[in-house]
Amino acid sequence: MFSHHVVEPDVSDHVFSSVLTKQHRRWLVGKQTIYQVLYALKAVAVCHVGIAVKLNLLDEIDGDPDAAGPDTAHPVVQREFGRRLLLGVSITATFALQMLMQPLHTSYLKNYSLPALRLQPRRAALVLGRLVLLCATPAVALREHVPQARIAQVAAIVSLQTVCMYVQETMPL
Repeated sequence: MFSHHVVEPDVSDHVFSSVLTKQHRRWLVGKQTIYQVLYALKAVAVCHVGIAVKLNLLDEIDGDPDAAGPDTAHPVVQREFGRRLLLGVSITATFALQMLMQPLHTSYLKNYSLPALRLQPRRAALVLGRLVLLCATPAVALREHVPQARIAQVAAIVSLQTVCMYVQETMPL
């Protein structure tokens, strides 16, 4: 019924490429271990994003925290703050881990070193923009406002972050 054409990237630069000379064996095994740990952390962060979005949508169902009275409002406010914190931190962690994992395919020096960024101002602007968006995500998520507005603002930031990530990954080094 459906056909998908998957184009695999060049595996010669991947972290799991089989360059196993004696000089590079330790470095490659260390690099692979780091990649696997970061990959596991990113998988957990992505799961937390899904949980956080669902919990933030529950804010509307819970209703106004002040409606029950001043004595019972405090636990509800704490719960809502925890939901917002989970949303901001999990999205930030997901994109921060992606920024750490992407250069493992090529090199940190080619992606994030100051001399390389000076030679490529467009890449430097993208990296700076992604860092600003990383800081903006928890700031927007922690603001107190209507849950739908918070989700919409975070979704806009995530969309910008995704576009920046795609442009950075397709940009030649």
